[in-house]
Amino acid sequence: MTRQPKIGAERFRIEILSTAAVEALARKQGWNSEDGLREYCEPEDAAVYWTRLTLDEAKKAAADWLSHGTSFYGCGIIDRELYVQPHDDRGNLVKVPPQWERQESYEVAGDSELITVDRRPSLVRPTNELS
Repeated sequence: MTRQPKIGAERFRIEILSTAAVEALARKQGWNSEDGLREYCEPEDAAVYWTRLTLDEAKKAAADWLSHGTSFYGCGIIDRELYVQPHDDRGNLVKVPPQWERQESYEVAGDSELITVDRRPSLVRPTNELS
């Protein structure tokens, strides 16, 4: 039995996408290794997800996996997620169960470099620069 997380809990979800899994999925759809693979499947449909409690743990797990050289894209994606009670566009709570909501995404390269690749607009810090 899984414990229900508390509102505000944080986790880091790692997307693992191996070349072998993507190719196996494409073969099931009729891919014969000659045509473009994306004509037969979306690589992300073959993804496996791991979770860790801290960004450092997630980065280490992704880097360890990448060291095997079997990544489809040559990098790993880590999403920082918060467990939240959904709101409508006006900020009112809605009557649906709480859910995990992505806050930021990071890319981990084979050399363990971590790059922020996406942030929710509310997390982008304002600047004093004029556009």
